[in-house]
Amino acid sequence: MNAKILKLELFGLFLLTLISFLAFYYIDVLPDNYFTISSSSSSYNFLTYYLTSFMAFIGYFTGPWIFFPFFAFCFFYAFKYSRREFKADLFNIVFLLGLFLFFTNSFFPIFLGQGIAYLLNEFIPSFVSILLIPVFAFAFLASSFRADFFNTLRSSYNNLLERAKNFKFKRPQIKLPKRQKKNEVEDIEKPVTKIPFSIKPKKKSVESLNSGSKELDENKYFKLMSTVATKRLKKTVRPPSNQYFNDIISSIESKLAEFKIEGEIINVLKGPVVDTFELELGPGVKVSKITNHQQDLSLALYGIPIRIVYPMKGRTTVGIEVPRNPREIIYLGEILHSKQFENSTYSLPISMGKDAFGEVFVANLANMPHMLVAGATGAGKSVFINSLLFSLLIKRTPKELKLILIDPKQLELALYTDLPHLVMPVITEASKAAQALRWATTEMERRYSILKRFGVRNIEGFNEKMESASKDMIGEIRDFYPEGTKEFDLPFLVIVIDEFADLILTKSGKEIENNVCRIAAKARAAGIHLVLATQRPSVDVITGLIKSNFPTRISFRVTTSIDSRTILNAQGAELLLGKGDMLYKSGIETVRIHGAFVTEDEIEDLADKLKKFELEFDAGALKFLEKSNDLPGSFFIKADGESEDELFEQAVKVVVEHKSASASMLQRRLKIGYNRAANLIEEMEEKGIVGATEGSKPRKVLPGAAEFLSE
Repeated sequence: MNAKILKLELFGLFLLTLISFLAFYYIDVLPDNYFTISSSSSSYNFLTYYLTSFMAFIGYFTGPWIFFPFFAFCFFYAFKYSRREFKADLFNIVFLLGLFLFFTNSFFPIFLGQGIAYLLNEFIPSFVSILLIPVFAFAFLASSFRADFFNTLRSSYNNLLERAKNFKFKRPQIKLPKRQKKNEVEDIEKPVTKIPFSIKPKKKSVESLNSGSKELDENKYFKLMSTVATKRLKKTVRPPSNQYFNDIISSIESKLAEFKIEGEIINVLKGPVVDTFELELGPGVKVSKITNHQQDLSLALYGIPIRIVYPMKGRTTVGIEVPRNPREIIYLGEILHSKQFENSTYSLPISMGKDAFGEVFVANLANMPHMLVAGATGAGKSVFINSLLFSLLIKRTPKELKLILIDPKQLELALYTDLPHLVMPVITEASKAAQALRWATTEMERRYSILKRFGVRNIEGFNEKMESASKDMIGEIRDFYPEGTKEFDLPFLVIVIDEFADLILTKSGKEIENNVCRIAAKARAAGIHLVLATQRPSVDVITGLIKSNFPTRISFRVTTSIDSRTILNAQGAELLLGKGDMLYKSGIETVRIHGAFVTEDEIEDLADKLKKFELEFDAGALKFLEKSNDLPGSFFIKADGESEDELFEQAVKVVVEHKSASASMLQRRLKIGYNRAANLIEEMEEKGIVGATEGSKPRKVLPGAAEFLSE
């Protein structure tokens, strides 16, 4: 309705401007039959008589000044009023005409018509006319710019007020240089930048001994993170017109009327990817009637996948989510520089993206406490994992956060191999993943012993208590740390598994599942959190035991409703749009979120910045993995020294004779198992006897392999 009235106002102002311009241009030849009796009136016919009289009447009470408010109103209509639905915009034409009318009357009265000029001079004094100019200007700007205008005024007022409070008149003082002795010069020139900010004496603790260097490291880290380049492009997609929404509303209401369902669209909640149409049902109409006709409504909208949302929190309406065409692209930089993320007090903030209404959505991994992510190929799962790691690395230093990355594909997490946050190298094999998860369970038990000895319930309480811990308190837990440890804070540990299906369906799958379930059930208080991602949300991958320990689940687009039920216990994920469109389920609530897009260049830039910090793996974790070499099925080998396998020399003879190497060939020739054969092949690679893998082809025997036998 507003759009129609604004169009009428624009058209009416155009006609008024055109007539006023013609009356002003032909003022010398245009007869005024309304105000004077002209002898030449008999020469005009009926039509021209009244037409010229009407033009003279309009010109008499307007004037050429109206040309300027017309162009101003056209400009604001094109770039402001036509793109929103504010009822206050209907009165902007009054404020604009009043502003230009009194401005022209005060400074350029020659551009006023004789009639309007007479009325203004007769009834409105000149000083009142001048005072009305800022009044109408304020009303027009406040109505046109609304919140932006008032925020600017408020900030300007606060700045002036703050300057007035801080202003102090000081008398100029002249300081004469004081003559100093030679032995005093060195003391004066000493730098004072290292003086601590806190003058109040504090209790010394073991933690405070390294606080200075820790603060310097943190400042260096966050200063470096502030230089990471992220895309923050402005909206390049023009929002749909009002006619676009009106067509959808009429299609929905007409389709409901065909099935005799009483209902009305009362509001449209606009978002970056989908628009939610609020449907108010008539008395006695059940929600099930709407859900039963979901496919019919989709057909009425030319087959686009719609989603019916009920109940809507804080509303008595049913939501119908309709995809927007074209959709907006949400960049990660926009989320990272938002107030919600920058001012976040979360322990482990994750930039999820934007919800269906366009609001920035930031979640706390520490409260989840574990996350299960599923989605078909190309739905945006890997991009989400990258944005999750990106936001954690931006906010947390290597002393606050540690990572274990498991990537069976060997591609998705390859850019993070040099992170200073890593506990161990990026893992790409199932057996190594099993050992890494086993170490995580031992680390969990160690942390629980520390928390118990310290008398706290979680990792946050431990780190807070550690700030004021005495030497005696440190002595109680020193046994749980390696010798020479100076910093006793416990960092958060996040374990990210990119493709869980490739691990769970291997020989080590049962052990991996048991360790995952054990960590998921107990590790929250110890500050250990799991993120599992898979593109196969089937029951043989996401078992009931795993689902019960992962209350927070994210589903991107899946192929069938069965997969949606497997991950979310409800349908709906099969109707998502892909490219980052997801359903986020935390507890019993499900929210639709549009994930942020992060480019590979941005990840490489972040990784290059983090390479400036020293890469330090956890010595205890590496030692634990080395001990696991003796366990059956392990792929870990000793890089240095002689081989402990008695068949090593015989295996070298076999590959030299056949001029190629593969685990299956050693199995046949030496009558051994696959695990032992794979260990022998990898040890040969470490010693430079055979080359690297080339897909499914056998490994090449390198020159000089025969010399190894002669030794």
